Amino acid sequence: MQFLKSSLSKSKRENGSAVLEFIVVVIPATIMVLTLQGLFGLAFSIQALEQQSYELARYAALADVTEAEVTEYVNRIAPDVTISKVFDDQGCFYLARKEGTFQIWAWPWPIDFSASGKASCEI
Repeated sequence: MQFLKSSLSKSKRENGSAVLEFIVVVIPATIMVLTLQGLFGLAFSIQALEQQSYELARYAALADVTEAEVTEYVNRIAPDVTISKVFDDQGCFYLARKEGTFQIWAWPWPIDFSASGKASCEI
């Protein structure tokens, strides 16, 4: 019986199994974590750009600000943001829009997004 136990234990060698488990577990987990980090980075970028667009629209909507001051302020803060004054049946408001792209690690294509902010005109 002792001979059978020793012969079975020698046939079940586990040399290299730790390396294999490391590769099988760590590499997919790392890819998943880095991709999730990229997605959270995308969400943060969109949120920050929407806040910036809102602040630019809010500044443009102030009653004591001229169009030249708005253009100067927008060009100084974020030159790639477009601001437009819109009149509709609900009144007047300013709309600030910014288009952007974001590349997530291990994702083959860049992700395009649009951030916008809206503020009502002051009278």
